[in-house]
Amino acid sequence: MTILVDADACPARNEIALVCKRHGVVPVFVANTSIPALEERADARLETVPGDFNAADDWIIAKAQPGDLVLTAD
Repeated sequence: MTILVDADACPARNEIALVCKRHGVVPVFVANTSIPALEERADARLETVPGDFNAADDWIIAKAQPGDLVLTAD
């Protein structure tokens, strides 16, 4: 299972990373711009995607597989 998070406006990024770490899962945060706090984490992955407002959502849709957990405000 992969956990994919739209990180652009997510208020719980740190909490998600901590819970995932506890369970041995590396979450994938997706954003339109760099988020230094996430880039520095060894227990999370940041995918920075160029494009419009929905680019992170589009990337998540393209990568998500059955059984994955997707967290987005959309």
